[in-house]
Amino acid sequence: MKARPSPAARALLFLGLLLIYASLVAHRPLAWRGSFSFDVYHLVHWVGVAGALLFLASGVLSNEEVKAGLGEFWAKAHCPVSVLAFATAAVHSRTKAGVILPVHYSSLYILALMGLLVLSGVGLRLVKDPRYYRWWSLFHGPATKALGLALIHHILVKTAVI
Repeated sequence: MKARPSPAARALLFLGLLLIYASLVAHRPLAWRGSFSFDVYHLVHWVGVAGALLFLASGVLSNEEVKAGLGEFWAKAHCPVSVLAFATAAVHSRTKAGVILPVHYSSLYILALMGLLVLSGVGLRLVKDPRYYRWWSLFHGPATKALGLALIHHILVKTAVI
């Protein structure tokens, strides 16, 4: 049997990851920004939308009921969808690498967290040693939830809702 991390450890990691994200966006007050304009010809934003949808699909594929219904196929679908979501997020954030300003910190944190999630997912699939599996498992679940909340905030900010 594989060792599972304690619920307290998972909760602390989740809260810690959210605290890091919150500290990166603390300089931006929550306020209605006005109207939202989305240029349909701006491909990079559509790549971001595709990445968000892929991340959502990856989350649906990791749902316990969906996993039970798909059997072993769920991992074969979940892993490539997650890697593709990370790749689209990297393309979406293409302009952030040239000049890194404080306003970009939260976006880069989201990208780094997504990359670490992909790595931890690979670790969960490939590493069979229980000592290492426990650490990958400790990180993967809470980080996924923290990433989901950070992405919701990111989308609300970028769509001028807050």
